[in-house]
Amino acid sequence: MALSFLATMAQEESHIKSDIMNASLEMRFRRGILLTPALLGYDRDEDGNLIINEEEPIQSEPNLKLSLKSIGVNEGSKDVHVLNFNYTDTCERFYKSKFSGYCDLNIKPVYVHGKVSSGEECNLVLGTHGFERYNGIISKDFNIFKKHNQRHKFGTIEAYQTLLELIKEHNRQITFHIIGHSLDSTDQRILKHILLANQHSRINIYYHDEEAQERLMNNIDSIIGEEEVMAKVRFINQYDSERGILILKEESVLVEN
Repeated sequence: MALSFLATMAQEESHIKSDIMNASLEMRFRRGILLTPALLGYDRDEDGNLIINEEEPIQSEPNLKLSLKSIGVNEGSKDVHVLNFNYTDTCERFYKSKFSGYCDLNIKPVYVHGKVSSGEECNLVLGTHGFERYNGIISKDFNIFKKHNQRHKFGTIEAYQTLLELIKEHNRQITFHIIGHSLDSTDQRILKHILLANQHSRINIYYHDEEAQERLMNNIDSIIGEEEVMAKVRFINQYDSERGILILKEESVLVEN
């Protein structure tokens, strides 16, 4: 009983913080102020435009390498479809160069929240997932700031729709590898579409510690439901020597050069 009560309190506190953040963002949007965090691999020029920093090092955990074996990439050519929830092309730039000696890794990204760039080509999706909790207090004029509408406005939805069609038409098993995503409710709708688009799919979710595993369990259950979780989902410790995505260098076979 005590644990259930504490969990309920923690969940309510999370909702309150989320409401406060949404309200803060809405007030800033009204004044034309958009917040963007510092972006890994990018600097700003004298005019404030984003430019790629080719020399910025990317930090990784010592004595560990990323294994391609876990996500089914073998020697030779391989297409890897990436539903990218970040704003940068770090995944493409970093991993393609790292594995160039092992295989011709063809990363096919879909930037569901847009991609950062300078000038008019920038199509970042910034906003909230909804105003339902405000019971009509927020004017419908602000619906444009819902992420769903932002994706249509900035044209990021079309690549996602193409990927969704590809998944639906595939008549063999598809494996989804969820790496570094919190499975938070803000992306719930788009994740549910993708993860349930193919009845033969398997879902591998990688976690780094027990607390993260429990949080991911709760979140994926909210997204696709208990029955689907029981049938499709596998939770994998990212450091597992057999199935993990980060393995010790001395034990590595299918890893970066």
